Amino acid sequence: MKKRLVIASVIIIGLFILIIGMNLFPFLFKFISLSPFFQELAPFEASVTIKNENTAPIIENLSEEILICEEQYLSSYFNISDQEGGPLTEIKIEPTMPFFIEPTSILKSDSLTRFDARIFSVYLDKSRVNRTQGYRIYRRIISASDGELSDTKFINITVIEINNAPLMQTIGVRTVWTQGDDNSFYHQVQVSDVEDGNQNAGRLGFNISFLNGAPRLFNISLNGTMNFTPAIDMNLSEVNLPITYNISVCVNDTGLFAIHENITDICGQDGLPISRCQRFSLTITEDNRRPMIIDYFSKYLEFNALGSDNIYFNITDRDPDGTIPDSYWYVDDNLIEYDNSSLFDEFYFTFGCGLSGKHRVRVVSTDGLLNDSLTWNVSVSAVDCPVVSGGGGGGGGGGMPMKKCEEKWGCDNWNVCQDLAVSLSMGLVDGEKFRTLKEGCRNDFFEENCGFQIRNCFDINSCNTSVKKPEEINYCNFVKNPSCWDGVKNCHDGSCELLIDCGGSCEQCASCSDGKKNQGEEEADCGGPCPNACPPRVPLLKINYAQFGTIGIFLFILLLILIAIYLINRILKERRTMNEKFKNVIIQKK
Repeated sequence: MKKRLVIASVIIIGLFILIIGMNLFPFLFKFISLSPFFQELAPFEASVTIKNENTAPIIENLSEEILICEEQYLSSYFNISDQEGGPLTEIKIEPTMPFFIEPTSILKSDSLTRFDARIFSVYLDKSRVNRTQGYRIYRRIISASDGELSDTKFINITVIEINNAPLMQTIGVRTVWTQGDDNSFYHQVQVSDVEDGNQNAGRLGFNISFLNGAPRLFNISLNGTMNFTPAIDMNLSEVNLPITYNISVCVNDTGLFAIHENITDICGQDGLPISRCQRFSLTITEDNRRPMIIDYFSKYLEFNALGSDNIYFNITDRDPDGTIPDSYWYVDDNLIEYDNSSLFDEFYFTFGCGLSGKHRVRVVSTDGLLNDSLTWNVSVSAVDCPVVSGGGGGGGGGGMPMKKCEEKWGCDNWNVCQDLAVSLSMGLVDGEKFRTLKEGCRNDFFEENCGFQIRNCFDINSCNTSVKKPEEINYCNFVKNPSCWDGVKNCHDGSCELLIDCGGSCEQCASCSDGKKNQGEEEADCGGPCPNACPPRVPLLKINYAQFGTIGIFLFILLLILIAIYLINRILKERRTMNEKFKNVIIQKK
């Protein structure tokens, strides 16, 4: 019993000492945590990470969803950053067509090199959309590699269908006589519409209006045909001839089958039916008279000009029968401009750089049957073409373009690698190309397995030049049956690997953007080869130092108190028992 009293006393005394020493606890804790024998209690990351020499490139500022309208070219920029400054060995998009990718510039700083790149496309015509949906989504993989490490992003490019307006050919001014030849008017309106076909497809709607309160002389059919004979279809005795009618013909399409929800914000239209109208005049006469050009500019019908001059012409014409003549402007017998509904017509033209010699500008004024014309002879002196751009035709005129065509090449993926020696024996490569490819293989230390691969490249701008054309043939490491397990970076199954046995048709390469800890990273997508530093790994004791320490000490003290109470109660109970026994003994003795 004495032993138990001593234990209880020691516990109680220890509790008082511990409570008093709580003020010293942080210092003790800090001392323990700094000890190399208690690293698990350290308030800082005790492990030391040796940073790789190479860090992965990171694709940045690339939208996961790109929206583009039909009838446009895509041009979307993004960045690739690299802490070592590159070089990047590959930037690609898969699959290609109708989209390609190209680097555009490099920006350097003391701590980072940023590569600017662009996704661009061919002209996105109607074949690039799904008409039943009103759009088409192209799922693409964007990858960048420095030869050892890579980054990959997945994006969706949505091409939104638009409703193209119907295109109507010029009807022009018309004149019919009441007798003899040309005594009837017959014309079918020629229309083309990307979505609804032509005037005979049965999907377009036509309507006709006679302006200025004139009576309707005839109608227009479902396929855009107008047919009118004055002597049959009107009472000529009640009409003072000649008479001119101004007429408007309109055609409307049916709109889109399906409309994308963002068509208004992105494409600036609603996809609903579109109407296009055209005015022309019809003159009915008993004795048609020729229109006349009564004034014109330039007053000199022969003059000199520089190729860069923007030359101005005009005419004033009239028709004795009251018709407003149409005017057709030709340069060297090529129709450049059509004017109607005006007795004063203007024309501007620039011949362009690098052009000289004698040229003709001719204007024809017509009522649909009879004409008047005027010709200017221009002696053009050549001027040097600017390197980038220059002026052009204006004011509705034309001219030879002075802007230099800029090549913009997009290339398909490389095809599968072929055995170079076998291809030489079959005549697929010539001797000079064989030696060039062989040298490339030798420099990359796979001369014994030398192969070659080809690809197709396209100039999106169709400049018909090849100054900047990329290579379409390249040497490669030939493997008889290329696969995702052959230990060689190659092309197979319609795609090319990004790194050895990953990317393309294989599993995606490990990257700093895949949400996985898979390439020596400290945590998923941070540390190790990834440029992004991981957040400090702080032990639980540091995370809740005050709270955890206080709660822990409180629980420890509470435990000691409970033990002490238990022991004291037990001692007191035993003493009561002994006292009872002692009293009983005394009573018995008495």
